[in-house]
Amino acid sequence: MKKFKERFDVFSDAVFAIILTIMVLDVPVEVLHGELNYMELAQNIGIYVVSFCFVANCWYKHALMFNEVEEVPHTIIILDFLLLLAVSLIPAFTKLMISDIAQGTVMLCGTAYLIVTILEVIIARAMLPAKYQDAAQMKQVYTYIFGSAYLTNSALLVVFIALAYFRPYFGLVLFIIIPIRSFISNAGKQQNFNDISQLDSQGVSSFMKLSPADRRRFLMILRRYIGQMRSV
Repeated sequence: MKKFKERFDVFSDAVFAIILTIMVLDVPVEVLHGELNYMELAQNIGIYVVSFCFVANCWYKHALMFNEVEEVPHTIIILDFLLLLAVSLIPAFTKLMISDIAQGTVMLCGTAYLIVTILEVIIARAMLPAKYQDAAQMKQVYTYIFGSAYLTNSALLVVFIALAYFRPYFGLVLFIIIPIRSFISNAGKQQNFNDISQLDSQGVSSFMKLSPADRRRFLMILRRYIGQMRSV
C-alpha cells in the first residue's frame, strides 16, 4: 500500500501541474492592427492569476492532507478523484471567463470553487482516522481551527455567486479575495493543528476545555516552545 500511496501522490501532483499548464496556455494574447492590446491582456492575465491562486492553494491543502499518511482508504481515493475532477474544470471556466465575462461564466466558475471547497472539507475530515489514533478528538480540534475559515469561504462564495448574477465584473473581482485569503490563513492554521497533534490525548482534551482566549494564548506559548526546541 505504501508504494500505491506514492504513485497516488505522483498522479495527483501531475494532475495539478497539468491544470496549471493548461490555464496559462489558454491565456490569449491579442494583437490589433500590429499593436498589443494591453487592456485586454491585463484583464486576461488577471483572470488567470485568480484561477492560478485558487488551484495552487488547492494543491497546497491537498499536499498537507495526504502528508505523512502511508495508506489511503478506497473511499478517500474516490472522493479525491472527484476533487481532481472538479479542479480540472477550472481551466475550462477560466477560458470561458476570458472569452466572455458574463453572468453565466462567472457563476459557473464560482460554483466550481464552491464544490472544490466542500470536497476539501469532506476529504480532510475523512483523512483524520488515517493520521491519528483518536480521530473523534482530532475532529473536534480540526473543526475548531479550520471550521470557521471553511464556513466563511463557503459563505463568501455563495454571496459572490449571487452577486455575479447581477454584476459579473464585480463578482469576478471579489473572487480574488478567497484564494489569497485562504492561502495566507491556511499556513498559520495548519501549523496550529500540527502543534496540537503533537500533544497526547489528555493534553488535547485539556486544550479543548480552555476558553477561546486561553486557547490562542496556549498556541502562542506552544509554538514558541517548539521553535526553541528546534533551534537547540
